Amino acid sequence: MKSIDILYKPLIAQIPDINITEGNTLAITCNVVSNPDPTLIWWTRQNEPGFIFNNTNLTISNIHRNVSDSYTCHAMNILTPSGMSQQIRTSQNMFEVNVQYEPLIAPIPDYNITEGNTLTLTCNVVGNPNPTLIWWTRQNETGFRFNYRNLKISNIHRNDSDTYTCHAMNILSPSGLSSQRRTSQKMFDVNVQYRPSVHIEPSYNPYILYEGQQNIELSCVIDDANPAVDITYNWTDLSAPISGKFLNITTVLRSVSGQYSCSAMNLIGTSDIIRKQLDVQYQPEISDIEDYNITEGNKLIIFPIIDANPQPILFWWSRQNEPEVGYNSTYLKISNIQRKSGGYHTFLVRNILTPSGMPSQERTSKKMFHVNVQYQPVISEIQDHNVTEGNDLKIYPVIDANPQPSLLWWTSQNEPDFIYYGSNLTITNIQRNSSGNYTCHVMNILTPSGMSPQNRTSKKMLYVNVQYQSIIAEINDIDITEGSSLAIYPVINANPQFTSVWWSRQSEPDFRYYNTNFTISNIQRKSSGSYIFNAMNILTPSGMPPQKRTSQKMCYVNVQYKPVLSGSPDYTIEEGSTLTLSPTIDANPSPTSIWWTRENDTSFIYNEISLIIKNIQQIDSGSYIVHVMNTLTPSGLPETNMTSQKVYNINVMLLTGPISQDTSDTSDNYVITGAGVGAGVIFIFVVVIGVVIFILRKRQINRRNENSNKSVYESTPKGQGKLPNREMHLYNDLGNVEAGEWSIYLEYLYIFV
Repeated sequence: MKSIDILYKPLIAQIPDINITEGNTLAITCNVVSNPDPTLIWWTRQNEPGFIFNNTNLTISNIHRNVSDSYTCHAMNILTPSGMSQQIRTSQNMFEVNVQYEPLIAPIPDYNITEGNTLTLTCNVVGNPNPTLIWWTRQNETGFRFNYRNLKISNIHRNDSDTYTCHAMNILSPSGLSSQRRTSQKMFDVNVQYRPSVHIEPSYNPYILYEGQQNIELSCVIDDANPAVDITYNWTDLSAPISGKFLNITTVLRSVSGQYSCSAMNLIGTSDIIRKQLDVQYQPEISDIEDYNITEGNKLIIFPIIDANPQPILFWWSRQNEPEVGYNSTYLKISNIQRKSGGYHTFLVRNILTPSGMPSQERTSKKMFHVNVQYQPVISEIQDHNVTEGNDLKIYPVIDANPQPSLLWWTSQNEPDFIYYGSNLTITNIQRNSSGNYTCHVMNILTPSGMSPQNRTSKKMLYVNVQYQSIIAEINDIDITEGSSLAIYPVINANPQFTSVWWSRQSEPDFRYYNTNFTISNIQRKSSGSYIFNAMNILTPSGMPPQKRTSQKMCYVNVQYKPVLSGSPDYTIEEGSTLTLSPTIDANPSPTSIWWTRENDTSFIYNEISLIIKNIQQIDSGSYIVHVMNTLTPSGLPETNMTSQKVYNINVMLLTGPISQDTSDTSDNYVITGAGVGAGVIFIFVVVIGVVIFILRKRQINRRNENSNKSVYESTPKGQGKLPNREMHLYNDLGNVEAGEWSIYLEYLYIFV
């Protein structure tokens, strides 16, 4: 058997194109059949001539995109046909190795762009396969998405500064595997550069300061700038521009008020000029207000000049003595000014400072000035003045005048020549004739501002009432006939008029008769006596408590009446006895004549008070009549003789025993007895005359000493009874004159005897 060995060059099995993901391992086996077997198998890469990989299997670990290429598997064997020389035979099979990888974005550098320009950027992306989608995002704006290879932002703004990202996506389809989405991104910063924007700190605008505030600093503060380096600052709108970030004011003066501007500059440009208004506030300043003289009744207007920032919220005019009463206005206006508006006035102005960043501050200024309201003197009502006679009159008028009076004097209406210069009217030991109207005169000189002096005079009248206690004119003693009507009309002079009058009786402390005129109808003898008229008035001297003053005047009322005889009318006596009849006589005035008569015996007359019949005989029995006469002398009327008589019945009884003596003895005895009786009668007569003279003289001295009279009896409505001593009149004063004459006659008779 013959073996035939057919030699052939290598036959390489078809190698399909391969897609492989970058980073993976490429492992390809070159399946070769040949005869003889290949002596060499190697791999080459089209685009890299130097690449030779000797191995049946091509293995590339962590394959990279750069090795994507056309690969060729080479196989070589050597044919040595029989009888022939060796022949090198080579076969090759090319295939594509496509290394797929996610998109690769070319680096995008950070980008500086001036605000307002247009930003245009291209996202350079390589990838295998090519990206199916390219888009842009921004880091700080999640909603931002721009689907395009080129990023374009027109009129870019500083807010567009951000970190931008370019995103690219492709779909890998590695051989034998499912498709894979792959995304890549590239981040970069877009820096939008712009000129500075500034503001002034403090941020208040206007920036309100107050005068005197210390160490104020204005700062030009960058709000935003890109770049924020190499910035220069400048303050303008000042008298001289200042460079620097800060503007310092050591002490704030009102001249600092104004507008201040600052700007900043960087490489991009200069900021807008920022202006701040500085407003220096200060408390009100009031110009001087001069003191002012003005006449009462005129109009006062004062316009003060006020400098204040801010404008005042309160204008207040007040008067020093009345701080609670005010007037709210920018000027003071008083129409028809009165004196009460005079004095120190205060003008108060208040504003409220509102310095920025500080609490409000009330600031008040005030200015005091004097308003002198001049007016003519005003004399306060001078009360009519009561003064007690004999005291000193002092009247102190209250005078309101501005300016003070330059002259003050007093006149009297009743005395045209009376003038008294002095602020106080003084009259020493004033008398009632000084009563009357007095006038106080006052003059001052007004000097209103800007006008000539003016004399002004005022006057006030008052009545001076000189009071004195009641003066009662002398009341004469009164003689009046019993049964008449008594009327006494006293004359009273009093100032003021008496408030009370009454009559009292000296002998009766409880007796009161309240009337000016004292009257008694059908007066009786018991009403005789001393009567006192009392008049009381009340002095009310000004400034003193009331003073009761009482005056008295006494008069004697002598009730005259004709004689009244009393005593038993019937007498029985024994013959030879002595009959003595002494009638009880009540008469006022005392009897001027007393005599006895005998009934039916016209020759009998006996002129004695007592009827004495010695050795009375039976023939002497009978009716004896005593006659008593007095003379009534009622005041203002003619004398009237009044006579009364009383009959005494005498019954002489005979003796019952024998007669012891004869007629002759009796006769002798009668003679002797008669002589003795005659001498006795003479002696008794002399003694009686002496006693009578003594009594009459004593009555002239003690005219009203009624108690010296002996008690007598008289008939009264209640019957016979003893009267008080002062009512017992046997001889009263009305008979004094006649009694005096009798006493003279009796003295002559006494001397003669």
